[in-house]
Amino acid sequence: MMHRQVDGAWTRELVLKLREKIPGVVLRTTMIVGHPGEGKKDFAELLDFIREARFERLGAFMYSEEEGTFGAAHYNDRIPKAEKRRRLEELMQVQRDISLSFNQSRIATIEKVLVDDYSDGVFVCRSACESPDVDGEIIVRYTSELFGGIAPENYLGKFLEVKITAADEYDLVAEPVKLINK
Repeated sequence: MMHRQVDGAWTRELVLKLREKIPGVVLRTTMIVGHPGEGKKDFAELLDFIREARFERLGAFMYSEEEGTFGAAHYNDRIPKAEKRRRLEELMQVQRDISLSFNQSRIATIEKVLVDDYSDGVFVCRSACESPDVDGEIIVRYTSELFGGIAPENYLGKFLEVKITAADEYDLVAEPVKLINK
């Protein structure tokens, strides 16, 4: 209905191929709930697909008509906002569990991170698994002793090697291992 020119079987096969050919790949996607015509069976199938694909990163939003789009011109938005909200909350709960599992699997691993910011005594970092402004963050506590007396501002835009020590659904906590001068 959205003119994507692919179906669920094609998408499932693509996810399987990516996981098979690229070990450790981190997949990110965005879902819409409450698209006109989405019934309970369709939504249940979407949840099954999310559980099967286990996207490491997933965002979602409720359908709303956007002026000038094919959907607004051709479909009547009849799904109540309360039902869209309920579906979004259910979908995101499934995703929180998947994201937590992925993040917990990273505990005790050593990762290369980029220092994006410094605030309130911590570095806000990201690895190749986190996209800026949309994904969780890797938080690294700064102390003068841990960083050899070098001011935190000197680390902005630099890479660190860190050990992941804790995780929740979105964010990770890490401790520094070493500065990478590349």
